[in-house]
Amino acid sequence: MRRGEIVCGVLMLGFAGFYTYLSTEFPIGFVKRVPGSGMLPFILGLTLLLLSALYLLRSWKKAPQGEKFWAGDIKSLVICLLFYLGFIVTIKWLGFILSTFCFGLITLRFLFKMKWPTSIFGSAAFTLILQVSFYNLLDVPLPKGLSWKILSALGLG
Repeated sequence: MRRGEIVCGVLMLGFAGFYTYLSTEFPIGFVKRVPGSGMLPFILGLTLLLLSALYLLRSWKKAPQGEKFWAGDIKSLVICLLFYLGFIVTIKWLGFILSTFCFGLITLRFLFKMKWPTSIFGSAAFTLILQVSFYNLLDVPLPKGLSWKILSALGLG
């Protein structure tokens, strides 16, 4: 199991570094004593970096006995990381609404093996909750991209 844990730790560390780097594209500083929209992603990225490093260190020092490494864990982790990477890459171009919906739909359908209606409903509900929470209630600026062009064309933007 030690080898699998080390591989997972390295993958998590790489993802956390990439996520933290991308979070610096949003404003992090304070404006009128209110943190910028990049503050939370940056703090989450640093936390994930720290936890990944601690996990990697623990995995390196300790080798559990009697457990075999199952390659399915790595496969699921790599697929999940690819989905996250796709989300990160498309969020600026597609906008928050479309990229979040697509990410949720793909994750629910192909990673969690849910049926299409459940995946569509779950993804739409998740996107709506996040949109209302961050954009409407907290006034956090979210990437508009193609999402807002479509909503504006429909008279909803």
